[in-house]
Amino acid sequence: MKLIYSSYIIISMKKFYTPEKFMLLVSFIILTVASVLSFFLEPCKTTIIPFPQYTVPLINSFSALFCFFLFFKPSFYKGQCLILIIQSITTTLTGYEILGTFLYFAAILILFCEGYFKNNFKQKILFIIVCWFFVTLGVIPFGFHRFILELAVSLFFLGFYIFLYSKLKDLLKSLLPSNLIETTVSLPPIGSKITLSKFYLSERQIKILEDYMESKPSYSNLAYKHCLSNSSVKKEMSKILKIFGVSNANDLYFLLRQYELIYN
Repeated sequence: MKLIYSSYIIISMKKFYTPEKFMLLVSFIILTVASVLSFFLEPCKTTIIPFPQYTVPLINSFSALFCFFLFFKPSFYKGQCLILIIQSITTTLTGYEILGTFLYFAAILILFCEGYFKNNFKQKILFIIVCWFFVTLGVIPFGFHRFILELAVSLFFLGFYIFLYSKLKDLLKSLLPSNLIETTVSLPPIGSKITLSKFYLSERQIKILEDYMESKPSYSNLAYKHCLSNSSVKKEMSKILKIFGVSNANDLYFLLRQYELIYN
C-alpha cells in the first residue's frame, strides 16, 4: 500500500513539476528580485527609455507577475516568448545588451522548437532581424563602439544557433529512425501541405485540431474554449486520431508537425 501511495506521489509530482514550470518559477524569482532592486537602485540615465525610474520597475514587475500566471499555463509558449522579448529589449536599452541579445535569441529558439517558422519562414525571419536592428540602435547613446559590438554579438549568436542546429539535426538523424511516428493511413511526403477538409474532418474537429496543434492544451481547456464537455472533446479527438491512423494525441501532434496544415 505504501509503495502504491509513493508511486502516486511521484507521478503527481512529475506531472506538476515540468521543465517549463521550473523555468518559469526561476524566471519569476529572478524578475521579482530585479523588480525590487529597480525600485531602489539609481536608474540608467543614458537609456532612451522614458522615465526609467518608473518604467523599468513596472516592466520588471509586470514580467514577474506574467511569469507567475504562465506557471499555471506552461503550454502557452507565446507568452514565454513575449516575456523574453520584453526583457531583451529592456535589458538592451539599459546597457545590458549582451544579456538582452541572449534573451532575444532564446525567444527565437523557443518559437523555432514550437514550429512557428514552418510557415512564411523568410518573412518572419526578416521581420525579427529588422526589429532587433532597431532595438540595437538604442545602444548608440552608450557609445557607437557599443553599437558595433552589439551587432557583432548578434551575428555571433545567430551563427552559433545555426551551427548548433546543424549539429543537433545530424545527431538526431543518426539516433532516431526515419519514420518515428507510425500511422496506418497514407499521407503525402513530409513537408507537404495537408488540407484538413480533404480528410473529411468536420468544422468542429478542424477547430479543435487547430487549437491543439497551436499549444497542445489539455482536453479540459479545449472543452472550455469550445463550450463543450470533456467527453465531447475526447470523442472528437478519438475520431481525429482514427482518421490519421495514430494511437494517441501526442503521436498525432508530432505526426502533423511534419506538415504544413491548411485549416480552411
